[in-house]
Amino acid sequence: MANEASASELQQLKQFTEQHPEWLQAMDALQQKTDKALNEEEMLKAEQAYALHSVKVQFDSLPPVVAREMVAGRNNKKWKRWLAGGSVVAVLCAGVAIYQKVYTIRDVSGLIHVDQIIAKRGDRKKVVLPDSSQVWVNADSRLSYNGKQFGSANREVWLEGEAFFDVTQKAAQPFIIHTGDLTIKVLGTAFNVKNYPGDATTETSLISGKVQISFKDRPDEQIILRPNEKLIVSNDQSLNKNNHAVTGTEPRITVNTLSAANVAGGQLPETAWLQNEIAFSNTSLAEIGAMLERHFDVTVAFTNQDVMNYRYTGIFKGEDLEKVLAVMKLSKPFNYNINGKKVTITN
Repeated sequence: MANEASASELQQLKQFTEQHPEWLQAMDALQQKTDKALNEEEMLKAEQAYALHSVKVQFDSLPPVVAREMVAGRNNKKWKRWLAGGSVVAVLCAGVAIYQKVYTIRDVSGLIHVDQIIAKRGDRKKVVLPDSSQVWVNADSRLSYNGKQFGSANREVWLEGEAFFDVTQKAAQPFIIHTGDLTIKVLGTAFNVKNYPGDATTETSLISGKVQISFKDRPDEQIILRPNEKLIVSNDQSLNKNNHAVTGTEPRITVNTLSAANVAGGQLPETAWLQNEIAFSNTSLAEIGAMLERHFDVTVAFTNQDVMNYRYTGIFKGEDLEKVLAVMKLSKPFNYNINGKKVTITN
């Protein structure tokens, strides 16, 4: 399929199909269905390259790949809100689709499965992992794991973006999350991880249980988080990918206490997205702009540096983009223009 087979492999395939013509017919039918599925899902080359990169990172010791097949699968789940052990566990709306892309890599040792859960902008996903741990993936985020080994050989996942984890306790096999410069090790807990490319910080917010966090460049340095604590790690950059300004005065690593005191309804801003809410506490308009981009699938641009540094506290649920901006400007005035999927904010 990918024109990567050797001459000997092609000869073996030819002999097999001559002996089993019904197999070739089945493969032709499967190829047509696969091509249609790929067109429907608009599988971009960038996503394919990312999948290969993920496999390379996780399986550097494997022989060269000789073939690659992609299968897209969907399943619908109804999500419920529930509380466990006095801690907030995942919340989402009913009827949200799970979209899981499975990349199958064939090598001499057999089949290796790298499962990816991809939530596009304006969307959220939920997945139940093989060990019964549940993960809610926020907009513009990607969760990857080895579907063949997870739950048996290991419990490791790779996160780009934001996700909330409700991890099944398994003392003999810790749950490990790789994200940016951090490695998060847990036994059984509920917590939120936020690590979007281009953001000024990486955040881990612990709701219940206990997590151990280490750094790729300093593996011997570890931080233990307790319930209602939040670890913030600066990403050493002055501008994020959207040219949203960030200050350079914050320490690289801080641990704060989670608090919903300043937000209406007592909602934690760190987990409000689980209920399809937008919540922020003393947050700059530049950072809020990034939140709006992911929530509404738009692009936000600023023309004034001072406006980017305005700070707001609030919570929105169910309001459209126009309503959110209109309410915010009542607190600290600014002007905005919405043109399709592009939002321009001025002074």
